[in-house]
Amino acid sequence: MALELEAARSYWIQAVQGESFAAEFKALRENLSLPEGSKIARFNPFLDDGFIRLGGRLQFAELSCGQRHPLLLDGQHHFTKLLILETHIRFHHLGVRIILAELREEFWILCARQAIKQVLHSSPLSNGKGITWRRNRSSTAHG
Repeated sequence: MALELEAARSYWIQAVQGESFAAEFKALRENLSLPEGSKIARFNPFLDDGFIRLGGRLQFAELSCGQRHPLLLDGQHHFTKLLILETHIRFHHLGVRIILAELREEFWILCARQAIKQVLHSSPLSNGKGITWRRNRSSTAHG
């Protein structure tokens, strides 16, 4: 089951990258320079097993490959927002900094802080100041 989940996750990451960075994906695959005005050109991206990864100055750091070269994602894509929400829930509704730190273990999300804030403030569990607990009216005694 874990292998199937990982395969599905990989599929969706590649699909999102292909959708969000189609021109860049094509250029990288064909060993061409990135299109002018590319929003990811400054990150020195490269292809690794069909994934777009961040290049740059961490290549010699003593970190895991995923930390040295995180996967690039667009912060406005629906999948990325679901990933943010899943991380937020998995970390028991902690704040922006914790969610960002956890996501950066594996991903570089464009406009990440803004995307995380947007997801947290639009979550049905949050009122922008923390968790809103809703009481089920049918279960309260009226009297």
